[in-house]
Amino acid sequence: MAEQSATMNARLESERAFHDRRFEDGDQRHDQLKYYWAVEEGSDRFSALISDLARDADVLEYGCGLESRADALKSVAGSFHAIDISEAAIRQLSETVVAPNVSFSVMDAMNLSFPDATFDLIYGSGIVHHLDTDLSSKEVA
Repeated sequence: MAEQSATMNARLESERAFHDRRFEDGDQRHDQLKYYWAVEEGSDRFSALISDLARDADVLEYGCGLESRADALKSVAGSFHAIDISEAAIRQLSETVVAPNVSFSVMDAMNLSFPDATFDLIYGSGIVHHLDTDLSSKEVA
């Protein structure tokens, strides 16, 4: 069990360091963006659905990165909380999106510190492949 815990901690630290570097360096993904047209329609539908479900809800954005929907949802959500493992992402978002009902936290998505049943809506985009799905699904449930 201790070996598994050490392995998980090493994985988390590797993820944190990778994303901190990525976000501090300006998230240079320009070469990849040319492929995003393939998922644009689905992404638009996802955004519309999230906007509808967020109305007057307590929302958790699970793994926000720098592309948080906080700015778009702060006026419709009852409360909006976003987490990410990257301190760089949370720092930058905290400086750019300020509203009384919005908060950003550095947090491990597989070990949330919120009380049970805090949120009406939990969503994420592009995060699941970074997580242990058994642990993270238990946290979300």
